[in-house]
Amino acid sequence: MKSKKILVIPDSFKGALSAAEAGEAMARGIRHALAEREMTNEVLVFPAADGGEGTAEALAAALHGTFRTLPTVDLFGHPMEALYAELPGEIPTAVLDMASCCGIGFAKQYGPDPMKASTFGVGQMICLLADMRYRRILVGLGGSGTNDGGIGALAALGAYFRDEDSRMLIGAHGGQVLERIASVDVSGVHKRLSGVELVLLYDVAVPLTGESGATRMFGRQKGATPEQLDRLEAGMCRYAEVLRQDYGAVPDVDGTGAAGGLGCGLHLAGGRLCHGASYVLDTLGIPALLQDTAIVFTGEGKTDVQTARGKLPHTVAKYAGAAGVPCVDICGQADPVDVLYEDGMTAIVSLVHGCISVEDSMARTAELAEKAAYNLTRVWLAGVKNP
Repeated sequence: MKSKKILVIPDSFKGALSAAEAGEAMARGIRHALAEREMTNEVLVFPAADGGEGTAEALAAALHGTFRTLPTVDLFGHPMEALYAELPGEIPTAVLDMASCCGIGFAKQYGPDPMKASTFGVGQMICLLADMRYRRILVGLGGSGTNDGGIGALAALGAYFRDEDSRMLIGAHGGQVLERIASVDVSGVHKRLSGVELVLLYDVAVPLTGESGATRMFGRQKGATPEQLDRLEAGMCRYAEVLRQDYGAVPDVDGTGAAGGLGCGLHLAGGRLCHGASYVLDTLGIPALLQDTAIVFTGEGKTDVQTARGKLPHTVAKYAGAAGVPCVDICGQADPVDVLYEDGMTAIVSLVHGCISVEDSMARTAELAEKAAYNLTRVWLAGVKNP
């Protein structure tokens, strides 16, 4: 009887390993353990992502896409070249990570300031791609350094914002503008993107406002002070109310709070919000592969409550659980919640423990991931007769 496959489907370990590097490290450990038992299971590695950083890379690798660059600006307006991937197919398709020009890494490079950080560069990239006749544009929404509700991107796409005195808010730069918005006109955006399918891949189903919304959940890690958090949240609530009055329940759709509200802005522009991890896994063909799979390994930098809001390891576990396949999560750090186990995760193993620091773990992530995969495979093999 032919041995079943073993799937390795990791996200990146941010600051330590790319998804591809993490996958290969795990695969080495798995193959080592298999060889000791003279097992012949095929180990397949699928570097993946969930709408966060690395989404363009994962889809390009899976579909044999080609990376190209576009001129744009970063979240503080500095000119730069940003990467996107062209995907093959009947419909001309491009995929970009918003983090390629407006990610948290740029905020840290220049000093984070969510009051001024803008998604304008993302809108510029979408404009250029539309001009280049791409009819489908995928945007990964994770890893942002912005909290502007997507008004910067909308401004680049041709939206108009006015204050209570009907004065134009030119460029709508940064989260500080949200508290001044009294009206929004996106009619020009819809004309600009006529004939373009805009697909928005969110990693976490964050709402636009509230305690679990874009600002309260992620504003602090983007550099917001307590006072700024209050101003940004108040501004986001004002912005949401204006949109409700003018466009209905736009802010209430799942994923609108992704990327500091960029999900909301681009949804207003006609974009279709999709759960990023599911989109990537379906594109990789994982559901079909699971029918002939013995065990799945996944992983990420930190597994915690945010993972349970729909990030890649949680989604992999749900897919595996539905197929009756055990699933193991190897992560840099772990603070797991019960729902992960309830939804299909068999075990969660952290590379950081009492006798090793986070810094040492990050420096040795590949080695530690390989060893963890080796040991977990040995445990699994000890309990099965026909793997």
